[in-house]
Amino acid sequence: MARFVDRWDDDWCPAELHHQMGYWWATQDYKLQMVAQQEMWEDLYVEGYSDAQYDHHPRSHGGHLASIVGHAGTRLPQEWESKLQGSTGMNSGDTESIQWGRCARTLVKLAAMMERTRATRVQIVGKVDNDALRLAVERGSSNRLGILSRQGDVSFKFLKEAGLIPIRVDTGDNVADIFTKIMGRLKLAYLIAPY
Repeated sequence: MARFVDRWDDDWCPAELHHQMGYWWATQDYKLQMVAQQEMWEDLYVEGYSDAQYDHHPRSHGGHLASIVGHAGTRLPQEWESKLQGSTGMNSGDTESIQWGRCARTLVKLAAMMERTRATRVQIVGKVDNDALRLAVERGSSNRLGILSRQGDVSFKFLKEAGLIPIRVDTGDNVADIFTKIMGRLKLAYLIAPY
């Protein structure tokens, strides 16, 4: 809660607390649910959304969602994360690189577990809304990515070696935003609707 209400002594604090409690009350029935359609296990793949909120604070807030997904509408959330990153990011690209690295490691583990129970390779699809990160992983570098911290550089090297190239998702459709940003009730309902 301190992330949303951080000035406890100000005059507006009671109103802000009331607003925050109202938001929690209005969204208490919003849940990630498993949606399973009649699809073959061999046809399912792994999908991940990743996002980081660079706030010029000592540590940025990051989040991701990893799911088993099918083309007919199966959506089985397996892991999600919403937490402060362990180190200070130098810029937006750095924090996105750190978080996409965390998401990618989860996707690799999930795909490896699935491959133990089937004969075919599992496709891994990652989605990010940061073009600098996406292009840097695809091409090997990006001037727009800027300076990376040590943790961001390690994540970036892991992504290049693993060959996990994320595809672009519109920032309004990035499901990981529910773990990193404050959003309205309608936006939250839109993002979790497929789940």
